[in-house]
Formats: sequence, structure tokens, C-alpha cells
Amino acid sequence: MSRIGIILLIGIVKKNAIMMIDVAITLQRHEGYDPREAIHAAALVRLRPIMMTTAAAVLGAVPLAIGIGQGASLRQPLGITVMGGLIFSQVFTLYTTPVIYLYLDRLRARLAKWSAGLPWNKKEREPMNMKISPIALVTTAALLLGGCMVGPDYHRVQVPVPARFKPLPGWTLATPSAEAPKGDWWTVFNDPLINQLEPSVSVSNQTVRQDYANYQAALADVETARSSLFPTLGVSSSTTRQRTAGSTGAVTNSGALEGSASWSIDLWGEVRRTVEENKATAQASEATLANATLSEQTALATAIIELRTSDANIALLQKNRSVLPGVPAGTDQSGRHRHRHALGRDHRQNPAGKRPIQPYRPWRGPRPVRACHRGPGGQKSGRPHR
Repeated sequence: MSRIGIILLIGIVKKNAIMMIDVAITLQRHEGYDPREAIHAAALVRLRPIMMTTAAAVLGAVPLAIGIGQGASLRQPLGITVMGGLIFSQVFTLYTTPVIYLYLDRLRARLAKWSAGLPWNKKEREPMNMKISPIALVTTAALLLGGCMVGPDYHRVQVPVPARFKPLPGWTLATPSAEAPKGDWWTVFNDPLINQLEPSVSVSNQTVRQDYANYQAALADVETARSSLFPTLGVSSSTTRQRTAGSTGAVTNSGALEGSASWSIDLWGEVRRTVEENKATAQASEATLANATLSEQTALATAIIELRTSDANIALLQKNRSVLPGVPAGTDQSGRHRHRHALGRDHRQNPAGKRPIQPYRPWRGPRPVRACHRGPGGQKSGRPHR
């Protein structure tokens, strides 16, 4: 959008110069004014219209520069470019346009004398040397080179954050390094299965492989953008073999070799900024790859540890089955509870252990239903029995 603003500025500045030069040429040709007097009078006459049109253009760009509404960030560079360029060019062109007009008028007069065979300076009878101040040359060169400079570097906004947390003294700010290698951290568990499977995560896991492919693509984008800084050379060749029709049947061979060279100088820093952008994208892809690798390795270690925990619980339950004698291996938890209750009741009734304890037999039949006696009227009466 800023380039559109530059094109708009070129049209407005050219309009200001045309307004002054048109009046100066009219006064010089029809009124007989001297070039210096003509351009001075034209600047005084056209000052008010130039100020009015510039002020109208600047006020029209104020809403764009402020950035209000949806998509304001896209239009804001256009408004800033137009406002700043108009204010600067308004002051600059009011002084430079008369000077350039006088220099071009002198050059026109000298070329006319030179084409007619007359000397440029009648007093000295020799061409008059045009002296240019070195200070003016240095200033002009500095202004031209200043337009070719790359814009300022991006600096992250510094947010004031306390170095320590007040509720918990001793805590300090973390310094994360997502792209740094974490090492073989899983070796602290001393598990052979974990040590065997963890290295294969960065090779066989599909999520990690996808992030790795994205990282390689980001590096390729950096190299592609950097190649635009250098010249481009191309060579192509072709060969043709044909036989003419007729009685002779002559065979002709022809070949061609072509070469091309091109180089676009990065005056405005567009290619360099593109390289910096792609480098930042590659760094983000590298951090994403490191985080994905660590996440998948952590998930694998967690799954193996949970598997080891389940195996240990199964072994513990199988070991503790001998504590309750007579309980079948397939008995569920409720059956074990009923068996414990039966054992306790038998011990209370037979403290001396005179009667043998009957082993627990799980119920295999249907659930018993309570029944009631009914009277003549169909109403329930009596005590329910099994």
C-alpha cells in the first residue's frame, strides 16, 4: 500500500510544478518577463491553490493514517505515506521547482546559441564553464542513497515484567529454548524398552516427520529468497537434423547455443527483508519440530510407564489371591466380599472351629423373588416369604 501512496505523491508533486511553470512560461513569452522574475511571480500566484490542494489531500489521508475500522492495518501505511510525503514535498518543491526551472532555461538558451554557432559568453568568446559546488553534489548523493536504504530492523516490544514473583520468593523468570536439543532424558528411567523405542520416534513417527518436512521446506524458502541477491545465468542449446524431400535426399544438421544473464539489484531492500522473514519462519518451524519430537517422546514414555504399572498391579493381584483360600480365580470383587462375610460369620458362630468352613460357591441360578399372600379382594396381606 505504501507504493500506491508514492505513486499518488508523484502525481500531486508534478501537479504543483506544472501549476507554477505554466504561469512562468506565459509571463515570459507574452509579458516579456525575465525568467527569474517570471518564476518568482508564478510562485506567488500559485501558492494559494497549491496550499489548498495539499491541505485537502492531507486531510483526506487522516482517516487512513489513524487506522479505524476493519482492515485498518492494511490501509494505514498508505495514509502515513501520503501525509508525510505531502508535507515534505510541499516545502521541498516550493524551493526546488524555481531553481530547476532557471537551470533548465539557461541550458535551453545555451543549446540554442550552440546550435546557431554563437559563443555561449559574448564577453570571453568561449564557452562558459558551469561550476557546481561540491557540497551540493555530496548533499544530492546523500539524498539519493538515503532512498535506497533498507528500513529499520524489527525490535520486539519490551514488556515490563518483574524479575521475581512476589507471592513465592525464589522463583525466577524461565528461559525457554524450544529449539535446543533435550538429550537422552529417558535414560533416567532405566527401562530397556524405553531406551530401545525412544530413538525411533524422530524417525518413524508421522507427526514428527511432517514437522521435519515443514522445516526443510522453510530452509529451502530461505535459500530461494537469498538467490535473488545474485545474478542469474542461463544457457540453452538445441540441435536439429532433417532430410530434404526429393531425389537428392540431402541431410542438414543445425545447432543453436543461447545464453542469458540478468541481475536485479536490491535497491529498496525487498529481497533482504524477504530473506529475514523466511529465516524467522524457519526458526519457528525448527522450534515446532523440537516441541513435536519432545511431545511424542513424552507420550511414548508415559504409555510404557503406565504399561509397567498395570503389569505390576496384575502381578500384585495374582500374588495376593492366596490370602483368601477357596476363592476361584474368576470370582469378581463382590463375590470376594461375600466370601469374606461368610468366613467372618462362620468364625463368630464357631470360634473353636468345630464345624468345617464350607467353601464359597457363587450363585448360578436366577435371583430369588419375594412373594406375598393375597386376600379375597386381591389385596396383599400377610408376611412376605421367600
